[in-house]
Amino acid sequence: MSADFGEKLLREFEQQLDRAEESRNEVEMPTSWRQRRSPGSQRRVPKHVRDRELTLRMINAAGRPVRLAELLDAGIDVRVVRAVVQEGRILNPVKGIYCDLGNYDPFLHALACLRVHGTDYVLCLKSAAQYHGLIGNVDSDLWVAAPVGRGILAYVGDYRAVPIHWNGMQAPYAPMDVPLDSEADVDLGRLEQTERYFGIWRQVVGGVEIKVTSPARTVVDLLRYMERPVAKERVDGLCFDQATAFEALATFVRDNDVDMVAEIADRLGCTDQIEVHVALARSFQVTVGRRS
Repeated sequence: MSADFGEKLLREFEQQLDRAEESRNEVEMPTSWRQRRSPGSQRRVPKHVRDRELTLRMINAAGRPVRLAELLDAGIDVRVVRAVVQEGRILNPVKGIYCDLGNYDPFLHALACLRVHGTDYVLCLKSAAQYHGLIGNVDSDLWVAAPVGRGILAYVGDYRAVPIHWNGMQAPYAPMDVPLDSEADVDLGRLEQTERYFGIWRQVVGGVEIKVTSPARTVVDLLRYMERPVAKERVDGLCFDQATAFEALATFVRDNDVDMVAEIADRLGCTDQIEVHVALARSFQVTVGRRS
């Protein structure tokens, strides 16, 4: 949302006030009131009234969380924004982020707020498995791959961000010449084609575009990193136990799609790290197929 958008809403608001004023002027007013008001005078809207209305309009029209900087660019006083929050007319889920009073899924809303805050992340590992419905047990951690050296919010609402800076987990920085998985990918930009080849999808969540590892890529990452230590100030112990990774893999066994996991692993150059698990999954896949 740009400052031009805010100015457009402001002009519409002032035009509505002018029309309402003209309608009131058509009604006969007491003589004393008419004498106090000069014929050519124009009604000025108090700034706090204008800012209050513009704040509500910008946030309701955005269809996504809005940064405080966007409101300030439209000339809105920060004290008015805080007052509207205190009145319960808008929400302030994260410092510097505002949204309307919608009925939000807490998990998806946290993802949108984190992206609007400015973090260019890839939702991965256990959180990506939760996003795709690959696991049933969920928690309040947001596992996100972020570029090395980039800061990230520690908390987003009730969720705690777990930044992953491991090599190979971030989205590609530049396009590569890669084969396309489907005809639909022809219309994508070259960078997005590269991302999809390595199992990173772009999805719209809460009106905001985020990046998330595909279901098959998520399973590969869970398998190859399930015993990797994580910083203890965020998460105690290892990344995941085998149960979490195998639960996600089980979906591909049931759908006879284990080859999709193997193909992504080959593209990432980590086949040797998970080949034992893939072989076991294929054997179960055959068994499940025979029983059905």
